[in-house]
Amino acid sequence: MALETFPYDTADYLTTPEAVFYFLEAELEENEPSYWPGAIAIVAKARGGFEHLAEETALPIEELRRAADETNPPERDALVKVMEAYRRRMSSTSRVA
Repeated sequence: MALETFPYDTADYLTTPEAVFYFLEAELEENEPSYWPGAIAIVAKARGGFEHLAEETALPIEELRRAADETNPPERDALVKVMEAYRRRMSSTSRVA
């Protein structure tokens, strides 16, 4: 009997600022820089594209695209900036609730 598998896409689960923050935090804790561009690309996909990610984080879209490009050296600063933007979003939404 063959093992049944199902498609999985991490982006499907990054539906809240908290989920994005903790996903990026885990990527950073792995301390594997080669994962960082993919992590930023996954967050961009989850949040509706780079344009929307740039709006949510107030970071330049060019910086986000460059950080997600696996042909460039991994940028820890870019990952941390996105994390911090979502930490602020978490704080602001938790105060409202």
